Amino acid sequence: MKNMSLIALLVILSMASCDDTGGAAGTPDGKGGATIFKSFNRALQYGTGLPDSYRWTDYHSIAQKFHDLAFDASAAGTFLPLSWPVGGNIGMATYVGDSRAGQYAEGITLIPALISAGVNGFNTAGKLASANTFFNVSEGVITNNPGGRSADQSMWYILYPAILYTQLSLLHETDTTLRANSLTTIGRWYEAYQVMKSYFASTQTTQFEIRSYDFALNTPVLKSSSKNWREPDCAAGMAVLFYTGYKLTGDQKYLDAATYLLNWLASLDGGPLYEVLHYYTPALMAVLNDFHGGSYDITKILNQVFDGYSGARSDWGSVTGKWGSYPVNGLFGSTKDRGGYAFAMNTFAAAGALAPLVRYDTRYAQSIGKWLLHLHSNSRYFFSGEVNPSYQSLSQISGLGISPQVLDAIPYEGIIKEHKGKIPWVGGDPLINNWAATDFSLYSGAHTGILGVLFSRTDQEGILRACLISPQ
Repeated sequence: MKNMSLIALLVILSMASCDDTGGAAGTPDGKGGATIFKSFNRALQYGTGLPDSYRWTDYHSIAQKFHDLAFDASAAGTFLPLSWPVGGNIGMATYVGDSRAGQYAEGITLIPALISAGVNGFNTAGKLASANTFFNVSEGVITNNPGGRSADQSMWYILYPAILYTQLSLLHETDTTLRANSLTTIGRWYEAYQVMKSYFASTQTTQFEIRSYDFALNTPVLKSSSKNWREPDCAAGMAVLFYTGYKLTGDQKYLDAATYLLNWLASLDGGPLYEVLHYYTPALMAVLNDFHGGSYDITKILNQVFDGYSGARSDWGSVTGKWGSYPVNGLFGSTKDRGGYAFAMNTFAAAGALAPLVRYDTRYAQSIGKWLLHLHSNSRYFFSGEVNPSYQSLSQISGLGISPQVLDAIPYEGIIKEHKGKIPWVGGDPLINNWAATDFSLYSGAHTGILGVLFSRTDQEGILRACLISPQ
């Protein structure tokens, strides 16, 4: 299939004993042999059986509530509405109680909200054009803010919105503006890729160890001399864009560029994960293995993504264990910050990016399925109604009269292992850093629809059906 499609797959979450190489012997294949399953470190740490305190959560219904509330410009109540009209388009805040509401919008909030609506079958009539406000006409790329400049942003803040925008275009193939802006953005990133390769060759510096790219000046923005700020997983983000460009246009240069970038990522001893972009690498490598003669070591890359030993951000990965009485296996964020800090957006984005891997390499079906089952069950703790009131930041602002609609539809930004003696603390950075009046995160809630379309129930408890958003 040339375009993004929804692929139904039954992921059987059964357990099997593992061999010394990390593979697991599966059920007989009917021919005297056995199916060999492959795993990765984190999944092996979860133990057997259902997740602790397992419960099915209907994320599709939560995503519907988010959509209805977030796009309702007439909603009344404390800190409502959450979006506003801007010249016939829609602006959306980053947090509930964001002091910048009405003035500042982010692509990583509005665009995934539109994607969530599209994949879950919610009404997007009159809304899609708002995504085009993030297209910087003079630079020819999608940025994270209307009128935003690429040079002002972290690398993932310009690549991730671009990936999301192209995904939105793939969902709405007849929207010519979305498609034209996507192809222009991919083309500009290809030009940037060529500049980067030339620059690195002339200076003999490590490739793609940069923190941003200035499209106005057509030059990479290097890591700071005072801080080792670098985002090498920009190579993964560019590879996703180029493979999309290849599927849309058939131009071999895009496939060659994606392959070059994945080869570079595969050569790294330390993982390149900075924020979210490396989440896409395992599935894309599996696609190239399956269709283009690749031989990438998917287990190595999965361990880089999950384990929290990134060379770019040493503690970024997936958390494990139990914080107080709350299991957190499968959630994504920092493995060390304040003992651990899981973020809703990263968790939901990881699920969408990594789940399609099993379509192209079925050997990982059990381990990815096991991780997704834990993620599905434990992601409910990002929502207020699932947590003891004294262990969430709402207890600090109870006098503000937050609407029940907000509590039902919008997750907290994250879960901190320990904060002010509480284990865990469900909230986020806005209240701690005075960014907003609440920790309820619209950019996270915009991604809830990923879980909404990904998971549906079967007649067997703990066996979920996954509907995969596929890159192939």
